[in-house]
Amino acid sequence: MAALVAYASGPYQQQFGTASLTVAVVATAGARRRDELVRWTEAELAAGGRVNQAGLFCVTGVPVVAASPETFFAHAVWRTPFEGRPGPLLDLSNISDRWDISDRCEMAETWERAERGAAARKALREVVRE
Repeated sequence: MAALVAYASGPYQQQFGTASLTVAVVATAGARRRDELVRWTEAELAAGGRVNQAGLFCVTGVPVVAASPETFFAHAVWRTPFEGRPGPLLDLSNISDRWDISDRCEMAETWERAERGAAARKALREVVRE
């Protein structure tokens, strides 16, 4: 735990050029084990005087194979140390779940251009082989 916090506080930022880091832990034994891991993480952070680093860690007891990706990543099934309520691992509230018609048209046009380009490259390869 102390090594993860120390890594996140300097070397990680230097290596990757960002301070954004989340250590996500899946407790495969379920909610009871999740709660044990959260309590242990809280105790370790408190003992090391690193309570302010609690936001680095999220723990869930939701089985990866049993949950849809939306449930697993975007629903309130993750616990962060020292926070009472679970929250999502990824906050998707600012992302629209619908594309407007111009986005759809642009996507279709891009796809058509890619298909034409692939067909042209295939034809060129056949001509070169002959």
